[in-house]
Amino acid sequence: MKPEELLFRLEQASNNLMLRMEWQTIAFSERLAGLLERFSHSAAGDQYREVAAVVKAILIRIALAVKERAAQSEHLSILKEIAKTHLKLLARRLSVMSPYVHKALENRLAIAYISLLIGFLGGKYWISGYPQLKPLQMMSVVCGSYSGPDGLALCRIEMPRVQCNDEVLIKVMSAGLDRSDLLAVSGWGKVERGKVYGGFSIGRDFCGVVVEAGIGVSHLHPGDRVWGAVPYNLAGTLSEQVVVKGNMAQRMPTNLNWEGAATVPYSALQVWRALVWNGGLKPDQAAGVSVLVVDGVTDTGCLAVQLACMWGANVTVLCPSRTVPLAHALGAHIVVAAQDEIDECIQDLRESGPFDLIVHSGDLLPKSSISSLLAPSGKCTTTLPTSLSSDGWGRLRRMFHPLWRSLFSTPNTPRSSKICEPLIYVTNAVQSGKLQPVLDTVLSPQEVGAALSRLATHDIVGKSVVLFDRI
Repeated sequence: MKPEELLFRLEQASNNLMLRMEWQTIAFSERLAGLLERFSHSAAGDQYREVAAVVKAILIRIALAVKERAAQSEHLSILKEIAKTHLKLLARRLSVMSPYVHKALENRLAIAYISLLIGFLGGKYWISGYPQLKPLQMMSVVCGSYSGPDGLALCRIEMPRVQCNDEVLIKVMSAGLDRSDLLAVSGWGKVERGKVYGGFSIGRDFCGVVVEAGIGVSHLHPGDRVWGAVPYNLAGTLSEQVVVKGNMAQRMPTNLNWEGAATVPYSALQVWRALVWNGGLKPDQAAGVSVLVVDGVTDTGCLAVQLACMWGANVTVLCPSRTVPLAHALGAHIVVAAQDEIDECIQDLRESGPFDLIVHSGDLLPKSSISSLLAPSGKCTTTLPTSLSSDGWGRLRRMFHPLWRSLFSTPNTPRSSKICEPLIYVTNAVQSGKLQPVLDTVLSPQEVGAALSRLATHDIVGKSVVLFDRI
């Protein structure tokens, strides 16, 4: 049952109950009025009036007797003198405050403020007598402290609701684990996220089913299978349900299951930033461009190799020796196996260079050592999370962070109007069979901490995925 349907039924039930109470009240008042009328015209009514007159006379006599004795009492006169003294003192204090009270009553704005305050307190007291419903809860993978993967826990948190016309509520079926999650549990992006001491859900992408959609989201409807990604400064997606902007979700390809689909969205966003927004490549127009992908078998490296090859570039991949067959399967023209010595790797790559674009997707080579492989006008980009200067801000600078972000955009995050561009392109590419996801392992939410620890060892090919039907 949807929440709206439940509220409608509760409203109908309350209206029915109030109507029945009103009918019973009217019937009772009519019966009581009839009984009183019959009693007044009966013999018992005459006897009641006679008794009432006698009782009234007796009470009057008692009151007169008490008044005469009180006038002759010494204790009562002492109490009167004490009361007069305190009343005079109270009158003096009120006379001092009377000009301020008079001015306040003449000020219409003050009267309005006082009226609002009284109305708020009265309404709060009135509502407190009614039963309050507990908020709905869901399971989520929460980072409780910045102590690494050990600070993660599977917790119950409040279920989100659609609050704007451009938002959608999605039941998450699967989500991917990214390197940004590994850095986030150690404090990366804490100021931009607004969680200086932890207490947030991790996860950057999602695949699921639309539960509710705002009226401003025209391309999605309840029941649609969707996928999407959110920037690192927004709430995480490793939860049973998430609320995101409508432009951050698109209908997922029909030829993917939940496990394979979760490997794509956020990695596609990072790769698009490295190849197109920062690298200067144009989709389907990169013929003759020489591209080097360092560690081309990571979650972002696999997509970078496939997209560059699909656009016509000459792609060279550096990867561990055990993943050389995978790099060839992804479409790389030249595959160089990584060596233990950095100089040997540079020498092997120099035979295939120089490169117009170098995409850094892993930690096989430091960035400082690959600058010699660039062409004169070449560029070096990365799909990895970059360091944020705001992580080192002190308490005083963090106080002005909202004002700073109102003037300058969040670093390494695209505008909301551009975030759907890579997702739409990748959706069409996967649907046509030109792009293949690479899946490493499928996990349950309870295994996320161990999976992030394994991600830190760089012993992963492709992407690890969390399924929420395994709770």
